[in-house]
Amino acid sequence: MSYCASRFRTIRRQTHEVLVGGVGVGGANPVRIQSMTTSDTQDIAATVKQCIALAEVGCEIVRITAPNVAAAKCLQPIR
Repeated sequence: MSYCASRFRTIRRQTHEVLVGGVGVGGANPVRIQSMTTSDTQDIAATVKQCIALAEVGCEIVRITAPNVAAAKCLQPIR
């Protein structure tokens, strides 16, 4: 048995669907494009700008880090 049966054909494993926000991941859903912001979460304007830019190029899921309580408090206005 080889590591990869074909470089040109993929085999999808059966998985359960989970929702990330309103986006279905796994199950029969297509592969989702996701990324993560690089701005300081406490810079709300920059983070929102990055989220919009990612969505405009096809990103369906955007992850934002909240490494401390102050950053976590900024998530609500970003949403």
